Amino acid sequence: MTYQVRRDPDQDPSVAFSPTQIEVLERVVATQNPRRPKDQPLTLRDAVRAMAKLGGFLGRKRDGEPGVKTLWRGYGQLQVLCWT
Repeated sequence: MTYQVRRDPDQDPSVAFSPTQIEVLERVVATQNPRRPKDQPLTLRDAVRAMAKLGGFLGRKRDGEPGVKTLWRGYGQLQVLCWT
């Protein structure tokens, strides 16, 4: 997933996430960035960064892209959100 985002960040998130996960990630993105337009479609990069933020990624200017460990932590949190 990390390398897929770096290769093509604008692709549809359905290549890596289920519909339920995408729905939860859209809510997470709306909570994290309330100024984001509601009609803007979620990209793979947006979804992965939202999941990484669940795992502790801060997303500051010079932080770069999230790593595998942070994504794994975020994936665990995403699963918990999908189950509830």
